[in-house]
Amino acid sequence: MRVAAAVWRREDEGPEKILARIERSLALCAREGVAVVVFPALIGCCFGDGAAFLERVRRLSAAYPELVLCPGSWWERAGGVWHATALLRGGEVLLRQRQLYLARWEREEGLARGEDLALVELGAEPGGWRTAIILSTDVFYPQVSRYAALAGADLVLSPVAIRAAEERADGGRNAEGAGPEGEACRSSEDFPRQLSGLWASVQANMFFAVESGFKGTFRGRAFASRSAIHAPLAMTPREDGFLALEGEAEACPEESGRSGRKESGCPGREGGGALSPPWRAEGEGSAPRSSPPVRGEFLSSREGEPELLVAELDPERRRAARRPFDPLRQLNPEAYRGLYLGPAGDPGDPRPGERQGR
Repeated sequence: MRVAAAVWRREDEGPEKILARIERSLALCAREGVAVVVFPALIGCCFGDGAAFLERVRRLSAAYPELVLCPGSWWERAGGVWHATALLRGGEVLLRQRQLYLARWEREEGLARGEDLALVELGAEPGGWRTAIILSTDVFYPQVSRYAALAGADLVLSPVAIRAAEERADGGRNAEGAGPEGEACRSSEDFPRQLSGLWASVQANMFFAVESGFKGTFRGRAFASRSAIHAPLAMTPREDGFLALEGEAEACPEESGRSGRKESGCPGREGGGALSPPWRAEGEGSAPRSSPPVRGEFLSSREGEPELLVAELDPERRRAARRPFDPLRQLNPEAYRGLYLGPAGDPGDPRPGERQGR
């Protein structure tokens, strides 16, 4: 299955500009055979009314009946305020998800916590892509990812907004901490912190994950997060857990101006723009390396601006990667089902997440 994470390198001003950009990306996904696309967290908050944003995106989604869309996140107001997201296909809401844990800044905003993690089956065949959304701050809580894995998740979608280093907010650079060009966060502080979230959970639970990161400012706070497509170490080209990573691939617009793609390692960038595996600095304890294997691609619109980080998810390769040691197989969830997943042996007990009823 072909999946995409939206890459927004600058802030967009106003709801209509954001909706236009989403619509342009959806058209690009449909043209290039993408089945699932994720947008960054917080992009719906500029609407004020999260329900209005969801309705506008639902109308856009209706034009693409085969495309599954996670349209970022927004404030949901219903007797309280929650950080919320959803999954749509063909104008239908397949799943709604509220954030379960709150960072300090989110508590200062007066947000409430969600109570459950929902899952949905994508694909017609039984045992297809069982999918969950782990929203923003929740990626740093390993119990959320383990819950999803125990519930059978094959794929996790994550709109994220990860705070930049505090000193960067007023240090004379832009909010991304990457200078005036607004490139992906590259500092030694921001990216390792992001790795401790979803990347670590993918390696511990061995599902696929698509992460779309918000970069910019929101309510005076700076955020710096990359977009990435994650997989178990053993099935990724350089055994570092990335099928695709923002900052490695870049767009190569075709002369026609229609769309473009460029894969990491292609001509025009020294060494393919490779990033060393997160646990090892370049050249540390190893011989010099040649250009890296291909790891994903960017798709760009006719304007030539990179918009979508794309990779192919291969379930057979994932199964092969899990075969030597499947961490979930070593557990005994039946022993604590009554505490964690509901009463054991109850034939009416729904699967985790399906109790959410929202």
